[in-house]
Parts: sequence; C-alpha cells; structure tokens
Amino acid sequence: MNINKTCPTSAFMILPTIILPLLFLPGCSPPAASPPPTPSGPVAEQSLEQQIAAVRVASTDIILIESTPIGDIDLDLLEDVPGLRVLQFDHADNSLTDAGMVKLARLTPIEHLRIRGGSIGDDGLKTLPALPNLKILNLPHGKFTDAGLAELKSLPQLQSLRIGSPRVTDAGMAALKGFPNLRRVHLIDIPITDRGLADLLLIPKLDSLYLDGAKISDAAADDIFAKHPHLHVHFNQDHHDRDPHKHDHSQP
Repeated sequence: MNINKTCPTSAFMILPTIILPLLFLPGCSPPAASPPPTPSGPVAEQSLEQQIAAVRVASTDIILIESTPIGDIDLDLLEDVPGLRVLQFDHADNSLTDAGMVKLARLTPIEHLRIRGGSIGDDGLKTLPALPNLKILNLPHGKFTDAGLAELKSLPQLQSLRIGSPRVTDAGMAALKGFPNLRRVHLIDIPITDRGLADLLLIPKLDSLYLDGAKISDAAADDIFAKHPHLHVHFNQDHHDRDPHKHDHSQP
C-alpha cells in the first residue's frame, strides 16, 4: 500500500487555541496553510512558571511546553494549580518517569494529557485513574506493558487514547474492549496482528482507528470495511488500498 503522511498524527493533538469539543472531527482534511510571518517574528514560549501563573489567575486553563525538556523535579511546581484542564509536554527530550506521574495524578481537573519522551511505565499508568475527568490521553513514547494498559479501564470518561510502547502486544487489546466511552484509538509502532484487531473492533463506541506499524492482513482489513463501514481507519497515516472510502488527502 502507498504511504502518504499528509494526514498527520497531529489529528490527535490540539493547539492551545482549539477548544476540546472541536477535537477529532471525522475524516481527513488537507493540511492547513501556514499563516504569514509577522514582522515581529515568532513569540517566545512562556516558561512553565509563567504558564502556571496564568492558570492560577484564570486567564487560561492550558499549559503547553514545547521548547524546554521537562523532568520529574519540574512537576513540583504543579502542586497547586486549580483549573488546569489541558497539560501538554511536547519536547522530545522530556525525562518524566513513573515518579513524576504520581505528582501529575493530583491534578484532578485535567481532561487532556500529552507527554512526549520520558520513560513512563506500568506504575505511571496506575496513577492515572486518579484523574476522573481525563478524556484524552496521549503517550506516544511509553515503556508500559499490557498490564499497565489495563489500568486505564478505571478512567470513566476516557474517549481518546494515543499510545506507543514496544512492550504492548495483542494481549493488551483485550483490555481496551472494556473501555465504556473510548471512541478514538491510535497505536504507534505497536505491532498488533489480526488477533489484536479483533479485540479493538469490540470497543463499543469506537469510531476512529489509526494503526501505525501494525501487522494486519488484507483479509482482516477487508473485514473491517465490510462489517464496520462507519469506522474511520488509517494504516500508517493513510487509507488502506482496499478502503472503499479512500481519498486523496491532498484534495479538499
């Protein structure tokens, strides 16, 4: 099949100016045009301390750190930040561990959590059920296993799960089918097979499935398209060659 990466994984992310209800619109769309440069140049990213201060005075409910690596010790600053709804640490060299996740678990208002880099394992995932409002979880560089993934069943509002971990297998997909409100799943370089796919398709409310690095047979793909025509499916960021809904992402 042909791989086209113009429908990026950022479909599962948000920018600070996008409100939560507008996330995950179905289907694909062409990349948005870049805005023209302003005479003043790019605006420097505020520090974690500055963004925390803004949340505390209720001028925002989002913290987004892209240019600075975050480690466990930095999370001590987040001890008292009421009203924080979206927390995104996007630097590739973040060094957060399970110990840091214990600190994040006290931020109970969080609805959207995204952490790149780091080494978050099963113990880190075990802390997440302390976040009863969590709807979107994005951990593309995890170290957790199938056992850790099963801990997420205790998140009653989880709707979107984007994960990557070399330690997750087909067996972990069996836990996902018990998630009551899960609608969007994106697996990054998790080499599930037809067996794991069968369990994913049992998720009651699933409407979007992205599989990167999966080992799915053509027969299993055909079965998706025949039995789940409502499901929006991408393999390696593109439609499968057999997808009856396949379209050119470069076109509106």
